[in-house]
Amino acid sequence: MKEEITQMLRELATQLGTTTEFLWGVLIRQAFISGTYNAILAVVCIVTICVGSVKVKETFLTEIKQSLPYAQREKLEAWQIFTIITLSIASVISLVVLAAISGNMMTALFNPEYWALNKVMGMLK
Repeated sequence: MKEEITQMLRELATQLGTTTEFLWGVLIRQAFISGTYNAILAVVCIVTICVGSVKVKETFLTEIKQSLPYAQREKLEAWQIFTIITLSIASVISLVVLAAISGNMMTALFNPEYWALNKVMGMLK
């Protein structure tokens, strides 16, 4: 397996007109970029869920309900339930996505050599 990886890196380096050492260094730097991108994506997802939840609670659930006549307040209860269910589903989906990318993110940030080797081995398949 090691010989296949080395041969593949040599061929790729030859096609790109560079050395295998330079190519390996590029893969290591790309690991940091990929891990950072995934970390930023995770933070954006978490912040979006938190801010969205707070904003829905503040505006939709309290202010609108208070401004409606009593007869229409029961209709708003269905929208409250719909909003809460929708936010819950979005939160669960976001958490699943975060769980899926967290392993790759941690590997790319804290063990970039393994990440690069994993990418090269994925190319062999």
